[in-house]
Amino acid sequence: MSRPCTLAALLLPVLLSGCARAHLSESYGQSYQAAFAVQAPGRARIAGPVAGLDSQEASLISGSYLKSLAPKDTQVKEQPVLIVAPPNPQSGYGMTTLAPSVPKEK
Repeated sequence: MSRPCTLAALLLPVLLSGCARAHLSESYGQSYQAAFAVQAPGRARIAGPVAGLDSQEASLISGSYLKSLAPKDTQVKEQPVLIVAPPNPQSGYGMTTLAPSVPKEK
């Protein structure tokens, strides 16, 4: 019984001495730390509300800008807006034929 205890008492300090950092250089692990630091996401600053224009403000500003480009004595003519509706699938107009390999909808 005393022999295993004596062996453990002698072997344990020898094994634990290998865990000390004395044999490691100062630059040990710096490449790993640098690689992991590059992969880490940056800390996001908490910003205030988004300061931008919505669609109505943008249309008003662009309209007034276009009016300011025209000479003062001319009347700016509004361009008509063309709205195109999608084709009606029941009429067959504008329908494209699919390849024969495409299965038919049920």
